[in-house]
Amino acid sequence: MSLTDRTQIQMVPLPPDHSQPPKSSGARRKQRGAVISRKSQSNDESKLGAFILEDQIGFLVRAVSQRNTELFSKYMVAGLTRVQFATMAKLLNVGYCSQNELGRLILLDRATIKGVVSRLRKRGFIRMRADPHDRRQHMLGLTQLGQTTTQRAVAAAPGITDKMLARLSASERRQIVKLLRKIIT
Repeated sequence: MSLTDRTQIQMVPLPPDHSQPPKSSGARRKQRGAVISRKSQSNDESKLGAFILEDQIGFLVRAVSQRNTELFSKYMVAGLTRVQFATMAKLLNVGYCSQNELGRLILLDRATIKGVVSRLRKRGFIRMRADPHDRRQHMLGLTQLGQTTTQRAVAAAPGITDKMLARLSASERRQIVKLLRKIIT
């Protein structure tokens, strides 16, 4: 069962003052297969005003992330996770770099990048070599297998994005990317 099968969110516009339920008494929300009427809100919930979890950005971002993870695991080559793919795609792009720099480039903390690199090295995708400018430093790069796998993965990635954004028009796709970039910068 996919996330979209379990969770269906029907957006119901709130009145401007957000303190009154919608005029239509038939307004309902679908959540995990159950229909919840606004009339059945508890007193505690009504004290919060018109707070609706399913309209909160954190909830929606998490749901989108879960959907992306689902699609990624289904369509990505070599069983790569999203973080493993990002690691390898960035190495394909930059060549060799330090583990710390790689973590910064793909927005991972030191502990997380260390574990990701370790797993990718065990699979034969990443190798380590001494930095020619500083023998104390190690540089990471893709092996031949890593390069071949990453090229296949990079070719598969746009299809995953297309499936993720299938319900959006071309202009909506551009807009969502623009807005997400604006949020994270």
